[in-house]
Amino acid sequence: MDINIRQATVADINELMDIVLACTLKMQSRGIDQWDDIYPDFGTIQCDIGGGAVFIASISGVMAGMATLGEHQFLEVRGESMGCDCVRLDVFMQNPRAARFYEISSYRRAGQVRFRKGEFHCYEKIIGSHVGLVADSMETAVILEVAILNVRAGSSADFESSFMRAEPVIAGSSGYISHELRRCMEVENRYILLVRWRCLEDHTIGFRGSEAYQEWKALLHHYYDPFPDVEHYECL
Repeated sequence: MDINIRQATVADINELMDIVLACTLKMQSRGIDQWDDIYPDFGTIQCDIGGGAVFIASISGVMAGMATLGEHQFLEVRGESMGCDCVRLDVFMQNPRAARFYEISSYRRAGQVRFRKGEFHCYEKIIGSHVGLVADSMETAVILEVAILNVRAGSSADFESSFMRAEPVIAGSSGYISHELRRCMEVENRYILLVRWRCLEDHTIGFRGSEAYQEWKALLHHYYDPFPDVEHYECL
């Protein structure tokens, strides 16, 4: 496969906007209403190109993707060199996969903020010499929910599609930190769901007692056979 990465020029802008539109529609089909005709718009992309921040990936000469990499993309390196103790950013609440990317990169949930599109999670990452001072307390505060999910035969594809729609539902819950769904390699139609919560009650009382849980149930519970036992684990 012939992959080429280059800096974008103004001549690329129409093709870039086609990619932005395709990504917007894909996210919206998954219940992620993050991008629209206001952002990112033509003017935003044009400005980023003018600043030399847009890069294009082409496969066999066909434009396949883009990335914006300005100075603000390298805050961890710059922050550490400036003596900063943490990096803070926000992630759209309805985009759990973006949140998961930061979580596996050692960012932790630190609050919420509201912008034009709705609620955003606030994340922070301790950097430099401060990492060791907080790592232990962050880890021991997490409760891990574990559920083995046996899905009805022949419904795995539908279940996985429904789970993608359900992800923003649980991700918007108070006390939620992160989650992951894994498919079993040995047993067909079996999955394991791992959800990290700030405390036990955030799951057993907060989430299960909410309207969001009713939506979660409607999307997923009819796939299970039998209905799973759910357990909670704490760090030693």
